[in-house]
Amino acid sequence: MINPNGIVFGSNSLLNIGGSFIGTTADSINFADGTIFSAKVPQTTPLLTVSVPLGLQMGQISGDIQVEKQQLPNQGLGVSTGKTLGLLGGNLILDGGALIAPNGEITLGGIVGGGTIELNLDSQKQTFTFPDDVTFANVLIKNGSQIFANNNINNNNQNSQGILTQANQLMSSQVFANNNNHHHHHQNSQGFFIHPTQLISSPFFTNNNNNNNNNNNNQGIFIQPNQLINFQAFANNNNINQNSQGIFIQANQLIIEDGSQVSATNFGTGSGSNITVKTSESIEIFGSRTLDENILTSGLFTQTEGSGDAGKLDITTGKLIVENGGQITAGTADNSQGNGGTLTINADAVEISGKAENNQDTSGIFARSRGTGRAGEVNVNTNNLTIKDGAQVTVSGLENGQAGNLKINANSIKLDQGNILAGTSNGDGGNITLQNLDLLLLNRNSLISAEARNQANGGNVNINAKDGFIVAAPGENSDILANAAKGNGGNINIIATSIYGLVNRTQQPIDDSISEINATSEFGLNGTVELNTPDIQPEAGLTELPSIPIESELAQGCYEPNYTQSRFVITGRGGLPTLPEKPLTADSVRVDWVSPDVENQRIENLKLPRKLTRFRRQPEIKNKIVEATGWIVNQQGEVLLTATANNTSSLQAPIKCK
Repeated sequence: MINPNGIVFGSNSLLNIGGSFIGTTADSINFADGTIFSAKVPQTTPLLTVSVPLGLQMGQISGDIQVEKQQLPNQGLGVSTGKTLGLLGGNLILDGGALIAPNGEITLGGIVGGGTIELNLDSQKQTFTFPDDVTFANVLIKNGSQIFANNNINNNNQNSQGILTQANQLMSSQVFANNNNHHHHHQNSQGFFIHPTQLISSPFFTNNNNNNNNNNNNQGIFIQPNQLINFQAFANNNNINQNSQGIFIQANQLIIEDGSQVSATNFGTGSGSNITVKTSESIEIFGSRTLDENILTSGLFTQTEGSGDAGKLDITTGKLIVENGGQITAGTADNSQGNGGTLTINADAVEISGKAENNQDTSGIFARSRGTGRAGEVNVNTNNLTIKDGAQVTVSGLENGQAGNLKINANSIKLDQGNILAGTSNGDGGNITLQNLDLLLLNRNSLISAEARNQANGGNVNINAKDGFIVAAPGENSDILANAAKGNGGNINIIATSIYGLVNRTQQPIDDSISEINATSEFGLNGTVELNTPDIQPEAGLTELPSIPIESELAQGCYEPNYTQSRFVITGRGGLPTLPEKPLTADSVRVDWVSPDVENQRIENLKLPRKLTRFRRQPEIKNKIVEATGWIVNQQGEVLLTATANNTSSLQAPIKCK
């Protein structure tokens, strides 16, 4: 159906055709033989052609397509099994209507300003290729409108292409792409692909994969707007041994608020659905709401409720903000046997803060195990991580499951009433690794803990700030712990340039009046704490002064005016030979008397002038009497008392007096 002026499907409108249906407000249809069928310009060429249509030429101003309220249950605009239902025009408005394509494809596309939509035909259904440089119109789905692309086929080799939406805005929708194949092989549910420029105001997407057979793939939900605000998307996998591709969101900005959720749950034994979110600017998650006495928390969630593992949750953004009870979680549900998925965050900055208004939901990033499987892993890569006002980054085993590991690569981590936790009840303790830090700052009851309860052993805490600092306010009870109750304490290893404000304690209980590092156990063996900081070198940075050697022939002494003046002492060799091969000699040195030279001294012939000369009285030199401390025997056999023994050889050593 083609009408450039617009198409309106009134209340309770139905389609009763055996094939695919395309409703468009294009100006013309382009064919492979060059023929153009125009819906606006009178035709001069034959109206009939056997050529294949190649595309729809949209006008500068395309008419709108509207589907009004459907009051009949399970009715609406529908096509046969495996066929295509396409609505291509300007703005698309579903006002309480329903679109149904069992095991088929639903395509919604709105274009402004002209362009060509290419048609891709096969024997079963048609697909569409939208131009890259086109401006998209709006898609408004309101008043309980629903879109279904369910796969309930019981045959072999069936493919469900899902739902494709191209728009500028997609508002307030409920979209379902279910794959319910049973007892057959090679089933593919393509999910739905949504590429609006701006996607806002509470859209609701559900993609269920309920296969019970082999080789079934559910391609999931693909959403690519510029802005995505306040919406819900669910990709559930009920397969046995099947995989689901999950949810892919790519946008400039993503806002999830007021209880909106993006969730992927695995109920089967295969791998769970993955969630991948990429935004160039930011992701904001906050708030909650109450529905039928249940509190719905805003967030991104992957979990398993069966024996299969939960899917992965990957987030890449410029800035991630989680506040007022918002959560990002990869976990396992009660009584499940599967393992939790891996949660990976890559962001320039991450800020997590506060609780919900009901104070029951804490803002945070979580990998929890409530069943018997292992909790997921949490990896955060960022320049700056801020956790404050009771918020958490946590890996935990709440029942019998083992806690996962938490690894954070960050230049700066600032905790202000913030918590980084790895707790376990019965399994092995989780590990915390903080690395590549320039600064780790802990204020106001902040906590880094790998604590274990019951019989479990404490986990390990490894902090690497090789070129950075670890700072805590001394009296604010900010701790780094690896404690245990009945098991053994964990290990804490810290490498930093300096550590300020933290006390290394080896006693229980924890002292709330200080900030401490503690790896003790209440009833088990204590863990270990290893702090690696560089040795302090006081001489570092000092100017090296030149050293002036002292002549070894001169003795060093103190000034003693009451005993001696004008002394000159030669210490001698101390009885040691000058060379090893020389014989030993006595300590004393013989000095002969010197006779004056008569020729040079004619004093008696000198006639000195008479001059009054004043002589200064020289101070009387007193001999100091000291106690003898030893004696020696000279060559004549005489015993000489000595006050200080000279350094001598063992053959002439003096005897000390007692």
